[in-house]
Amino acid sequence: MQRRVISALVLAPIFIASIMLQPWLFAFLILAVALSMLIEWYDITQSKTNYLLLGLPIIAIPVASLICLRFMQDGQYAILTYFIIIWSVDSAAMFGGRSIGGPKLAPSLSPKKTWSGLLIGALAGGLAPLLLSLLLPNFNFPFTGPSLVIFGFGLGLVEQCSDLFISFFKRKFDIKDSGSIIPGHGGMLDRFDGIILTAPILLWLLI
Repeated sequence: MQRRVISALVLAPIFIASIMLQPWLFAFLILAVALSMLIEWYDITQSKTNYLLLGLPIIAIPVASLICLRFMQDGQYAILTYFIIIWSVDSAAMFGGRSIGGPKLAPSLSPKKTWSGLLIGALAGGLAPLLLSLLLPNFNFPFTGPSLVIFGFGLGLVEQCSDLFISFFKRKFDIKDSGSIIPGHGGMLDRFDGIILTAPILLWLLI
């Protein structure tokens, strides 16, 4: 757990800086992430052609969606809000699920995930962007107030479905983590699995 927290404290500011500074800087960084995800996907699928090729749209579509969003007007706020939601959902679902426990969400795919974690994660996804909007005086996002909370809550639910979607492939090939590039988190695919379903949805909502 300590390594996980340290990794987050080191990497999160770098990632946030890339979001807020220049679109091309974020594009470069997220493309590097995508390349790492593709390499991990290759390792996971053990070179089986059908599954190997499936990884291309699974990874390319959300990454392209994020790049498009960043190059939109005020795209830095959209991307920052998006990742604050994703990170809040992941953290709250993990800590909430461990603290409360209860029935398992999908034991065959992710044995540690619980229904309580799902709910707490989604609630955090709803509250996090609202807090962000209060902290940033220049915050600019299409949703505000109650609609922002509802948006974050819904995206939080989808994010956890995205996590389970990738878990399906990892379990199919009997792999716990996609890699070990991020201490305490596993691979890039482990850390960014939440973008798979959520990023295209966000682009669809904002275009």
